[in-house]
Amino acid sequence: MNLDRTAARLHAARRDGHAIDPASVTLASIDQAYALQQAIASHAESPRIGMKIGATLASAIELVALDEPFHAPLFGENHFANGANVPVHADRPVFIEAEFVIELGRDLIATAKPMTTSRVRDATASVRGGLELVGTRFDMPFAANGIRLIADSGSTTATVVGDVIERNTWESLDFTSHPVSLYIDDERAAIGHSGMSLGGNPFAMAAWLIDHPACAHRGLHAGDFIYCGSATGVQPVNRGNRLRADFGVLGELTATLV
Repeated sequence: MNLDRTAARLHAARRDGHAIDPASVTLASIDQAYALQQAIASHAESPRIGMKIGATLASAIELVALDEPFHAPLFGENHFANGANVPVHADRPVFIEAEFVIELGRDLIATAKPMTTSRVRDATASVRGGLELVGTRFDMPFAANGIRLIADSGSTTATVVGDVIERNTWESLDFTSHPVSLYIDDERAAIGHSGMSLGGNPFAMAAWLIDHPACAHRGLHAGDFIYCGSATGVQPVNRGNRLRADFGVLGELTATLV
């Protein structure tokens, strides 16, 4: 596999909405998948705004045939504010999930000691609601294809972030069980909570991310967003759908797919 050429193909597929035959890309290991992911990131046309964590539910790890969650960078060109119209390609499958999002207030870099939940929480500037649209550029299902999902920028299509709320509001919340409801065209499609991940809360998943070998060399920095994994599972959506996620005191988050 020519890494640079394959990265350019996947970047173009994301931009233009066409699919790539998975058989045309041979990936021998997870390390190679992360190397391709990093090569794709070099084609980004805007700054990196943070990271996403995928397959944070036990059922999701089993579905995609991995041994642990994965991560991928997020970029400004595919990141939207609350209430935005979010462009999607009509002829490619896309799915929605509601997530809890951490915005860092200071840098967090991996050290010899494991990153702790309390260190992440102390470094957090805000906790917000978020939406992530996912859809792979490979012409394949998610099932049993975790290594290719890692390579394909974590299968991220777009992210939407909720509004900032006052610190004393989110600091008092129990993030092992804070509820969220996801609506598609005003019909409730899923419910969940902040403790559904393997880590049991968003801060623990962020700590895992910072210590992950494929991420530890860079760390995360003040202003970065961390999308901490699905709190509702994934739901299929289409162009024209109106999306809404109710995070209780963290606020509501909306987007329209166009």
